[in-house]
Amino acid sequence: MVAYVDPQVFNSKRDNNIKIVYSLNKKSDIYSIGILLWEISSGRPPFHNKPHDDVGLAMEILQGLREKPIPNTPVDYIKIYTDCWNNEPDNRPTVNQVIAKLNEIISKENVQLSSEQKSNDKVPKNIIDNLLYGEMSQIIKNFNKMSIEEIEPSMSSINNFDIMVNEIILLLDNTKIVRKKHEVINYLNNHNITSQEIYAWLLNNQNNSNSVFLLGIFNHFGIEVNVNEQKAFELYQNVANLGNVFGITSSGYCYNYGIGTSVDNKKAFELYQEAANLGNSRGIYNLGYCYSNGIGTNIDNQKAFELYQKAANLGLLSGIYNLGYCYEKGIGTNIDKQKAFELYQKAAYLGESYAQYNLALMYENGEVIKKNMNQATYWYEKSAEQGNQYAQDRLNELKKHE
Repeated sequence: MVAYVDPQVFNSKRDNNIKIVYSLNKKSDIYSIGILLWEISSGRPPFHNKPHDDVGLAMEILQGLREKPIPNTPVDYIKIYTDCWNNEPDNRPTVNQVIAKLNEIISKENVQLSSEQKSNDKVPKNIIDNLLYGEMSQIIKNFNKMSIEEIEPSMSSINNFDIMVNEIILLLDNTKIVRKKHEVINYLNNHNITSQEIYAWLLNNQNNSNSVFLLGIFNHFGIEVNVNEQKAFELYQNVANLGNVFGITSSGYCYNYGIGTSVDNKKAFELYQEAANLGNSRGIYNLGYCYSNGIGTNIDNQKAFELYQKAANLGLLSGIYNLGYCYEKGIGTNIDKQKAFELYQKAAYLGESYAQYNLALMYENGEVIKKNMNQATYWYEKSAEQGNQYAQDRLNELKKHE
């Protein structure tokens, strides 16, 4: 599902300390059309060799990752779908423009084919054959016949609860526990959906494991229902048994911290290992945390470092921060304060509160970077705004000496 969704939904921004979430719109539909047009030309789903349920893929796509054109695909056709999946929504064509361009291709190739058939009884065996006579041609022609009124509602996902569920889950996978409820409520507000609406929908749509998982989240954090950790644990377990990687990771977390069940660090470790094997960035990070702290296994700092590095490469903020901490303190690797600074800075700009705090410390102490109290104060404030008490305490100390 991630591969088909406008990557701008994963690009949250802040304005006056209020998180702004991008809402899916008609330009988002155009992005999805572009992906579908590429899929038609390739005969396979996009990024079929990558896990589609992981935040890492979403972050890579946001940063510009796209599938490559299939050899021998007409240049005009390639331009249509690459224009559609432009990272900047305003640079994408309209539905009318897409239809017009597809019409041009069909008209031009019909003329070319007619000319070639007059001089040769055999039709050239190239990509144009597939475009005109195969599945691609039929889909393009059907697409061309559709009215704009038919296209927009069919592609629109703004009110599609299935897509919303998947987007919320991806958002939560890269969010700290203490902020998960806030992020869900914030997402719903930005999409003009009440928690009552989506909760009712979840109750009536339990045939999808992600919907069951999100219902577990609602019970876990008390969204539209009283906190019920035992119910949350049961729901996480149900979807974990179905192979849902988010359920597997969350079940491990419940065993790790005794949420809705008794603490069982060995079981937590096993579940994190299972999620990590499935490529889930949060599972990989949690497994690294187990190795760092001897949870369900022996302490192995080198293994922890490797896992944090994997999680960081998948775009997980906690992974980026912890990797920076490893470089700063020499955990599982050699001390490299410059590398630590760069990782803290990267995670800080993406909103990781502990990275913001550690970056502020480096600016205050003049480590690696020139001492800059304005920058130090700025990042302490950013961290404190997210509830980091250490950052707030440091701000209070600085104010005493003003």
